[in-house]
Amino acid sequence: MRFVKQSFIRATPERVFSFHEQPNVLALLIPPWESARVIQPAKISEVGTEAIVETMVFGPIKARWVAQHTVYDP
Repeated sequence: MRFVKQSFIRATPERVFSFHEQPNVLALLIPPWESARVIQPAKISEVGTEAIVETMVFGPIKARWVAQHTVYDP
């Protein structure tokens, strides 16, 4: 499965990319009202690293989302 989303951001590509290279960026991007937590952050500059996020889906039932970085093109 592949997910693609496009957005218009009023900043230079370098500034946006720099933001996404921060080690804790995934935690910063999760809205506070979401019951999700980062189990394992990924290093965006290392192809093959995985980020793991755990979230509550139905009451006490948890789900883990694993995202693997497959391309790094600064």
